[in-house]
Amino acid sequence: KQWYQRRVAITAGHAGALAPLLRLLDSLCESTKSNNTSEQSLIKTATWLLSNLCQYTDSFEIVKECLPRLAKLIKSNNEAVLRDACWGVMYMCKLSIQEVLDSGACDTLVKLLMHSSDDVTCVALEALLAIFTNGNLEQKKYAAITCRALPRLRFLLHNKKEKSTDSTLR
Repeated sequence: KQWYQRRVAITAGHAGALAPLLRLLDSLCESTKSNNTSEQSLIKTATWLLSNLCQYTDSFEIVKECLPRLAKLIKSNNEAVLRDACWGVMYMCKLSIQEVLDSGACDTLVKLLMHSSDDVTCVALEALLAIFTNGNLEQKKYAAITCRALPRLRFLLHNKKEKSTDSTLR
């Protein structure tokens, strides 16, 4: 299954499928002031696809246009969109941490550590861990201090359920 997803992502990225997908997503996100369930479903699917494209590519250049959309999508009210968008941001961290930090996504990821859903909290934590694990010292300090990750991580260690605490301790 993973091989197939990787092939689809690489093919879509190289075949020019990303630009129309991003235009569709932009259009849907602008018109989602209504609660149209078919539009919400399309946003969920498009977010999942963006996340997979970011996961299965080795080149930031191919998926760099995904980052501004993912940075917006991690502010969604929809839990499924939040989870997939956070995964996408985490995969982008593996390609270019600095670009993720410059997008403003780090601030939102830190806020998501306080989300009511443990699933969202854990995925946001995974994305932040990608910064702490792979980033240089300045990037780590930015995430920890400027984005105020340390107080939120402390809160998680003392107050959240076991699932997110296990991720925090890794």
